[in-house]
Amino acid sequence: MWEYLHFIDLIGWNEDVKYHVTSSKPDFETVDKRTGRVNTIISIISAPLMVSNFIQDIIQKTKNYGIIDVNLITSTIQKFTKSRGICVLSNRDLSEYLHPYLVE
Repeated sequence: MWEYLHFIDLIGWNEDVKYHVTSSKPDFETVDKRTGRVNTIISIISAPLMVSNFIQDIIQKTKNYGIIDVNLITSTIQKFTKSRGICVLSNRDLSEYLHPYLVE
């Protein structure tokens, strides 16, 4: 688990270097704070949650002979496509998914 968390941290640093450097110096004041590390880490959390919703729907609908909601996966794919690889859930949605482990 620690190795995975360090890997996520390295990806965050990579994004910070891309988005938070001005004239070869760190700049966290003038650049949007949600770019870089924040969006990357939220995407790493959000994408599996959204795919999990689709898989849970398949499991549930298969048991009950229901119709699978393909919109769950197509909406995830559309988020990635429209945002050029960033898939960020809203703060409200993340709070609902991660409750009681994440609190406001």
